[in-house]
Amino acid sequence: MLELDLEWEKFWKVFEKIVKSAISGTWFFDFHEPIALAKGLVLCAIANLELSETLKTLKNRLKPFETLLDHLIPDDRCYGTSWYTKKEEKFRRIKSLGIPKAYEDELSRTKNVLAAPSALLEVKQALEKYRGVHLIWRKDEIDEKTRIYTYRTLLFGGPVSNLYSEWLINESPVRFNLTSPNYDLIDDDGEVFSPDYDFNRKTYLADYGLIIFKEKTSFASKGIVGFMGCHGYGTLASARIITANIAGAKKVARKIISRLESGGDFYIVLEVKVDRGIIEEVDVAKIVKF
Repeated sequence: MLELDLEWEKFWKVFEKIVKSAISGTWFFDFHEPIALAKGLVLCAIANLELSETLKTLKNRLKPFETLLDHLIPDDRCYGTSWYTKKEEKFRRIKSLGIPKAYEDELSRTKNVLAAPSALLEVKQALEKYRGVHLIWRKDEIDEKTRIYTYRTLLFGGPVSNLYSEWLINESPVRFNLTSPNYDLIDDDGEVFSPDYDFNRKTYLADYGLIIFKEKTSFASKGIVGFMGCHGYGTLASARIITANIAGAKKVARKIISRLESGGDFYIVLEVKVDRGIIEEVDVAKIVKF
């Protein structure tokens, strides 16, 4: 798959180069050569709107992250929050949710994964790089709930670490089993997504990430995108669909774009492969429009 993507990348560069000079030349084509084929297609596209749309589709295929951001973040600024970041605050949150004491021990499994704040900062950089979008995330200027209601909002972290993620989950057909140490993800179809933890090696082999997109909620009128996970690996991997910093991200981004183009809210469950604490690859486990 990687080699195929590299070939498309090379092919698109040929298209871009030729488009800039297509008006000022006479072309002779040998369609056995990729460059000549590219020239022919570009010249045809200049006079044919349908083929022009095909070229646009090809570009979206090669650079899906920019297209995905166009769909998810339509304005030039948005708001992002990871809410709780301190361990003590998280434990208070655990107690308030009635989660068994054993969950505190489970937290030590991913204690070195600062998922939510890391995800926020990575997405902030991607927004600036690809779109020039300003991600507001400081909380000391105006009331946070006002920001969430005013701007397209990005949430980082699941319902344990982020109060607003809990609110989003409550308005979505998917939830986490907070009474399970494995923190399974369950949807309204009854399907269960359970992370794979190796007790002998004391490491996760696989986690699940979750992205939820809603155009409007009771607390966010401008739309909201949640990046969550059963554990830290899933949260960070879900955000990296935006940053492109993970194997398999392009495939996932294209599937999300396809879903967004059909309109409506959706959620996508991501299977995340982990090797010795490093996120290796991500793939689509399930995507649902609701």
